[in-house]
Amino acid sequence: MARVISAVTALLFFMNSKAFDVEEIVPGGEVAAEIGSKLVLNCNATGCESPAFFWRTQLDYPLGGNVSNQGSSSVLTIKNVSKGHERDYLCSASCGNNNKQRTVSIRIFSFPSDPIIETSGPLVLGKPASITCRVLEVYPSDGLDLELKKGEDIMLSTTGFEDSVTTTFIPTETDIGKEITCVASLSVEAMEPKQRQTVHKLNVNYGPWKTRIAASPGTTVLEDGTLILHCVSESNPPPRIVWKKQIANETLQTIAKNHTLSIPNVQFGDSGVYICEVTNEVTNQMENRTVTVSVQGVPRLPEFSVLPSETVIEGESVTLQCSVESSPVAQFIIIRKLPSQDEILDSKDGIVHIPSVTPDDAGSYECEVENVFERRKMSITLSVKFKTEEADYVTPMIIGVSSVATVAGPVAAILVYISRKTKINGSYSLVRSLSP
Repeated sequence: MARVISAVTALLFFMNSKAFDVEEIVPGGEVAAEIGSKLVLNCNATGCESPAFFWRTQLDYPLGGNVSNQGSSSVLTIKNVSKGHERDYLCSASCGNNNKQRTVSIRIFSFPSDPIIETSGPLVLGKPASITCRVLEVYPSDGLDLELKKGEDIMLSTTGFEDSVTTTFIPTETDIGKEITCVASLSVEAMEPKQRQTVHKLNVNYGPWKTRIAASPGTTVLEDGTLILHCVSESNPPPRIVWKKQIANETLQTIAKNHTLSIPNVQFGDSGVYICEVTNEVTNQMENRTVTVSVQGVPRLPEFSVLPSETVIEGESVTLQCSVESSPVAQFIIIRKLPSQDEILDSKDGIVHIPSVTPDDAGSYECEVENVFERRKMSITLSVKFKTEEADYVTPMIIGVSSVATVAGPVAAILVYISRKTKINGSYSLVRSLSP
C-alpha cells in the first residue's frame, strides 16, 4: 500500500512541474536594429531555478554587448548597434545535465534622414538642368527604392543598389512653382518597409519680360505738378531697375535706381524721353522700355528785343526777335502799330528781319505769344535817325601842310647861314651881309 502511495505522489509531482527548457529570445526570430540604437535581448529558462547561461555569436565573433544574469533570466544589452552586429546570436542554458539553446538573427539598417534634392545650379527658363535626389548614410543600399516626381508625373525611379538618382529636364513656364518630390523606401527583412520623402519647390529663374511703364497722372503733366513713373516687370529673382533720361546728343543720364520715379514740381525742362532699364542678374537678361513725357503750362520768360538796339541809323539792318519758354509750342504774331490800321508782319518763329531801315520803319511794335493756356503781349519802340553828310576836314589840312613845307626849306637854309657867320665874326649884320 505504501508503494502505491509513493508512486502516485511522484506522478503528481511530475505532472505539476515543468520540464527544463529555454524560451524564444525576446525579441526573437529575426530582429531589425537601426545603427546607433540600443538593442536588448532577453533569454528565459523554465524548469530550473538557477540555470547557467552562455551567449555566443555565429562563428564565435565578439558579442559587442554586456550580459546580465538574474535567476532564470539572462539579458544581452548592445548599447550602440553597428554593422558588426549583423549576425545570429545564440543563448544557451544548462541545468544539470540538460542543455538548451535559442537563436535570434539580427538584421541591421540605417535610414537616418529624409532624402536631399539638389539642382545643377540656378534653374533658368528654357535651359537644360539636372535634378538629383540622394539619401545619406542609408544601409543596406540594395534595399533602397527611389522615385523622383514632378507634380504627379514620375520623372525617374530606381530599385536597389543606388542611394541617388539624377535626371535632366528643360524648365518651361508650367514648371514655375511646381513641386519636385523624392520618395525613398527602405526594405529590410524582419521589419515593415520604411519610407521618407522630401518636397522641393522649383525656383525657375526667368525674365525680365512683359516690362511696362505706368505714368501718373499721365505722360502729359501740368507745370508745377507731380509726375510719377512706375516700372513693372515679370522676373525671378526680382530685377534691378535703373531709370535714365535722354539728354543732348542722345546721351543717357542715370537719375534713379528704383521701381518708382517721382518728380515733384515738374518744370518744362523735365520734358523728354525716360528709359526704364530692367536687368535680371541671374539670367543675364535685360529689357528696356521708354516713355515720352511732356510738361505743359503758360508761356514763361517772354522777351521781345531789337538787334542791334532799339535806336538805329537809317540804312542799318535790324532784327525784331520774340522768344518764350512754352509747352505746348507757342504761336508768335508780330504787329506794327499804325494810327490807322495795325500791320501784321511776316514773321518766322517770332523773328522779323528788316535789311535796311528807313525813317518810315520807326514806331511801336508788339509781339503776341499764345498757347492753349494763355496769351501774352510785349511792346517795343524802334527809333531811326537820319543819315547826315560829314564836313571835309582832310583837304584843307593837306593844303596847309604842303604850304608850310614849301616855305620851311629856304628859311631853314638862311638860319643855318646866319649861324655860321656869327661863329666866325663874333656878330652878324643882315644889312652888311646884303651889301655888294
